[in-house]
Amino acid sequence: MDIKAVIFDMYETLITQYRNEPYFTGNIAKDAGIEEKSFRKYWSVTEEDRTLGRASLKGVTGSIMQRFNCYSKERLDYIYSQRIKSKSEQFNHLHSEILPMLKALKENNIKTGIISNCYLEEAEVIENSLLYPYFDVVVLSCREGIQKPELKIYNLCMERLNILPKNCLYAGDGGCRELYGAKEAGMNTFQACWYIKEWQEDYRQKEFEAVYSPMEIVNIISGQDT
Repeated sequence: MDIKAVIFDMYETLITQYRNEPYFTGNIAKDAGIEEKSFRKYWSVTEEDRTLGRASLKGVTGSIMQRFNCYSKERLDYIYSQRIKSKSEQFNHLHSEILPMLKALKENNIKTGIISNCYLEEAEVIENSLLYPYFDVVVLSCREGIQKPELKIYNLCMERLNILPKNCLYAGDGGCRELYGAKEAGMNTFQACWYIKEWQEDYRQKEFEAVYSPMEIVNIISGQDT
């Protein structure tokens, strides 16, 4: 390998949703005053639109609340604020090696990127986070209108980094078949296991080499010429 850039997944790779109290669909439904099963019926079908930036949390939630005759701007604003608060809090519970890893990559002149399937409210938090300045390129599905594991999103990130696939390492937990997409794109692909081993019993995707701590990424690059 001749690694000149590392591209990361965001959730369960750089940050995790499970070290603080998450604010997921059930929480939104409860605060909207709608029975969860009924709420999910209309919420779940918007998953792709929200991931691709064609719909927003406020827009979808507000529409569902109107359907159930319980719309309130104050309640909708509260839901949004709780979602942002929860997403922001995740950056306060980083694996202890995340920041040292990113600093080490910068010191070794390794380019860095992010490819994340995320929603508009998550993009807002990511772009204002303490991690954002460490990255040369950030490709978010809701900003680009494409998502993993589509080849186009990997190629877009590599193009913006001005890097060839053979010179790129991709690290992600494996959700959304992202590792298969990265491999098909020609990248050196590793499964990031440092978060998911904490909460997911059957987490290994054995087709891919595992890394169990962030600094292993630095070690792989440092040792590639030895």
